[in-house]
Amino acid sequence: MTDRTLKPVFNQTNDYCTNYTNGNVDTSQRLRAINRAIEDVHRCLGLTCDETIFPFQYIQDNMFTDLPEDYDEPILLYYDKNDYNLGGQVGWQWNQYTKLLQNSAGNTRGFPMGTYGQKMFSSTNINGKKQLIQLGSNMIQGSIVNPFNTLNLISGTGDATNLAIDNNVFINTGGSISFTIDPTKGYGYAGILTSGFGMMSVQDALQKNGVYKVYSYLQSTAISKIELIMTSSTGNYYTFTATKEDDGTPFELQTWFKTEYPWTLSSITGSPDSTNITSYEIRYTEGVGFGSIAIPYFRIDDLYVVYPDDMNLVYYSQYKGTDSTGTTQKIFLDDLTDLPTFMQFFPDFLNMISLRAAYILMPQLSGDKDFMALYNKDYKEQLHDYGKIYPRKRVINLGQTVLRRP
Repeated sequence: MTDRTLKPVFNQTNDYCTNYTNGNVDTSQRLRAINRAIEDVHRCLGLTCDETIFPFQYIQDNMFTDLPEDYDEPILLYYDKNDYNLGGQVGWQWNQYTKLLQNSAGNTRGFPMGTYGQKMFSSTNINGKKQLIQLGSNMIQGSIVNPFNTLNLISGTGDATNLAIDNNVFINTGGSISFTIDPTKGYGYAGILTSGFGMMSVQDALQKNGVYKVYSYLQSTAISKIELIMTSSTGNYYTFTATKEDDGTPFELQTWFKTEYPWTLSSITGSPDSTNITSYEIRYTEGVGFGSIAIPYFRIDDLYVVYPDDMNLVYYSQYKGTDSTGTTQKIFLDDLTDLPTFMQFFPDFLNMISLRAAYILMPQLSGDKDFMALYNKDYKEQLHDYGKIYPRKRVINLGQTVLRRP
């Protein structure tokens, strides 16, 4: 059986270096050179074995999606639902992330974004990690459930007191509801309850995996969780729980942030009727450190629902292979028993990668510039020939093929 480990690549690299070695280059140096050579060929050719798919959900009011550690370069962004992949205005076009940020004003909630025209995506490290950035509307548009700019049908529960309309500090629609949390009342939570509106159906949101979101403005971060509770009758309700903001960061102090409540993560008590919701409550649970003194000017604004798009990002991966078991992915191959991905699918690349590794090592091994030039020429000729056989994919924009980088 053909050896598909890193060992043949290592041996071939040694073969190219042996006759021209004046000094001593240890195993670690050779392994580093081989890894650099694989990266070079990967960047020049971009083999199909370097491609992988990242499935995720996109919500238009959250532009940033964290990417896997091995993400290197995008190839294609498309919808998981084939009916949505129709090209034209529903297609996603790559652009520089700065252009997306410049055009992102108003990219909030689940509403139409027709003024933005072409949907755009890019990748960035601007937030200190690898992220996909998108600008474009969801295929199914969301809607406001409650703008929280009036006290009509609103009441406080638990430790919530002094409810009032705040016309100075708000997100949208001209006002928010402010309230005081008074822990001396002893409930351990403060809620904003909406009831008396008759009947509300949430069946459509449930069936389409809708996500509810609400804005909060805290005067203390000693809040352990923020819940959305939807009740159809006594003892029959859905509970959604958030312990972080919708972008995964901890609750912040004195700034507006969103929490999200996916139907897929709701819990059920009793037998709630999704077609007959009679009340809903946003509940703030007091955590350790909240204290025993009433704190005023908590605020709540805009409860709304959005409908995420299931999407797939095809990208070039930085993973070069796995360990000897084939289970642990590795960005750096550091053992001769490792299994390089290219050796499993394109073992004929062994010679070209070994040549590139030897060319990297040559300055340390020999002062013979003629052999260095010869190896460099041989490597580039092979790269050119294989490039015709395996043409490199670029980001695909509405039928065009172009190389794009962040």
